[in-house]
Amino acid sequence: MSAAPRRNDAERARLSAELRGFLSHTQAGVTALAEHLRTTGQALARGDCANLAAYLDHEMALLGSLESIFQRQHAVLAEFGLSPDRAGLEQAMSECGDAELADWWRCVRQELDLCRELNSANATTAKQSRRSAEASLRILRGASGEEPGYGRDGDLESPAGDTQVIARA
Repeated sequence: MSAAPRRNDAERARLSAELRGFLSHTQAGVTALAEHLRTTGQALARGDCANLAAYLDHEMALLGSLESIFQRQHAVLAEFGLSPDRAGLEQAMSECGDAELADWWRCVRQELDLCRELNSANATTAKQSRRSAEASLRILRGASGEEPGYGRDGDLESPAGDTQVIARA
């Protein structure tokens, strides 16, 4: 994108105020999301799946709130002739010449990185729980609990020790 026109003091002040608003709301939303992801991870680790649907509903509400903030941010950046992406946001902060904005943005990015890590850890925990539940169901159905695999000849083989069905799910 071509360089944005030089802005007068009033335009820079308005842009700075808009950025402060976005960063404030984004930081609050991302911090709430990180705390929520921590709580969800602890519940998953305990095997507390009773409230999982409520946790997911709350997570979706937090993400929806952040999405509306980002949409407004994109519209304002476009209004100032800046690209509605990270590069445009960083250009806007640079044009404002306010080091506090850059520090604030760095903190928001760190919190976003933490959210990604927590979400990934929660997904891993959920997958492990699902695999454990599936193995338990296979055992109850009479299988050994091991996953079928491929033998040396390339044919799919059931695990050794499959016995009679103990219960049906």
